[in-house]
Amino acid sequence: MTSNINRMRHFTGMLTTFALLATIVVYAGCSSSTTASSDQSTLTTSTEMQNSSVSAAFKSPVTTAGGGLTCDSVVITRARLLISTMKMHHDESDTVGEGEVKVGPFIAEFNASGATILSTVTIPPGTYDRIKFELHKLNDKDDASLINSSLFGDFVNGGRYTAIIDGKAYVNGVGYPFSFKTSKTDNVQIFINPPAAFSAGSSYNLALVFDPKLVFVQSGSRPLDPRSTDNQKTIEDLIKDALKALKK
Repeated sequence: MTSNINRMRHFTGMLTTFALLATIVVYAGCSSSTTASSDQSTLTTSTEMQNSSVSAAFKSPVTTAGGGLTCDSVVITRARLLISTMKMHHDESDTVGEGEVKVGPFIAEFNASGATILSTVTIPPGTYDRIKFELHKLNDKDDASLINSSLFGDFVNGGRYTAIIDGKAYVNGVGYPFSFKTSKTDNVQIFINPPAAFSAGSSYNLALVFDPKLVFVQSGSRPLDPRSTDNQKTIEDLIKDALKALKK
């Protein structure tokens, strides 16, 4: 009985780590294959993951203040977010309209294998200071058609989910596989600081970077174990709060 309770607690801890740090990085330069039109900016959006392995800097405590279990380390192999339409919004001092990055719903996948392109679109030139999207559950009408989909199937089988994180939690040298799922929806607004300027006729790359370290490692504690149900809410809340914007 004690063993089963501990395993459930392990599951929650990992989720906190996943709280996914997403950093938005805008790179100026030529896009891979698309030539920008003379009156528009071309934007290629991709996903990347940093710090897929997170280790404990402390031997204790084994549990959090909320009763959730911690672990020695967490390795994330894949993190997926179900997102509704993503849009870039202009700076308050700019008169340009918002630019749509990708029509949803779509899945943003982060893994350690490298960058994955989400889309290449044209947007109005101007200065953009934030990006907005919603962590989105598929509606009831969509479920029937998507339940057998290789892309969306995992998000409707057994429930309707907005995020799925897969990996292993390590305790005393033993790796325990986990698949963390949450149904929490959230409106997300990520500020780009400083604001990013997009010129007509130029191409740019926007990288959504997920850093598990900012989710798993909290000040003065060990990584949260995603298998621990007592860590569920903490991890869910961190998914939104760990998103940051950075222009390079």
